[in-house]
Order: sequence, then structure tokens, then C-alpha cells
Amino acid sequence: MYSCSIIIPTHNRPKLLQRSIKYYEENLFNNFKIIIVDSSKKKFEYKFKKNFFYKFLKNNSFSSKIFVAIKDSKTKFVILCNDDDFISFSGLKKGINFLNKNKKYSSYQGEFISFRK
Repeated sequence: MYSCSIIIPTHNRPKLLQRSIKYYEENLFNNFKIIIVDSSKKKFEYKFKKNFFYKFLKNNSFSSKIFVAIKDSKTKFVILCNDDDFISFSGLKKGINFLNKNKKYSSYQGEFISFRK
């Protein structure tokens, strides 16, 4: 069903997580499985869209959260994007297309773009 899983790890940063969720709720990302792994002290309450999967893993380590999310992804491709970062839709599609055409490669790295005042 989903072509790629986007894993969003978070810990005690609800405002950043909400901002990230709003970004990925755009229609462009409907075909992606969004897995949020949250190790915060308090569960994040939000009405998630159907392609979002929230896992509350109170006080878990970063590596254990990622392990849980990867096991749950069940997609051909997985990308990790922290709650304070964003992935461009066009860059993600470019990476998926490259990996589909180049079977000898197992990963793809895009460019980092920074915005400052």
C-alpha cells in the first residue's frame, strides 16, 4: 500500500512534533506511511490521518525507538527524519526513483538546505 515509511523520532518536543505533522499532512505525502516514535514523558494527543502511526514508547532510547519503527515499517523504503527537520517531496521521490533504477545501491542521500534570517 505505502511506497515508503517516514520515521519521525521525538522526545518531549510537542510543538516541533505538531509542526512536523502539519507539514506531512499535505496531500503529497498521503502515499507514505508516517511512523512517529515518541519517548516523551507524556503521550501526544492528536487526531492523526490514516497514514500516520503513532507509537508512544515512554522513556525508550533513540535506538530502541528506531528499531521499533523499522520493524513496523513493512515498506520497501525507509527514511529517518527528526521532528525538527523536513523532507521535500520532490527530493524523496527522486531518491525512490534512483533506488528503483539502481539495484546495486542501498541508500540515497539528498542535499541539506538551510534557511536563516
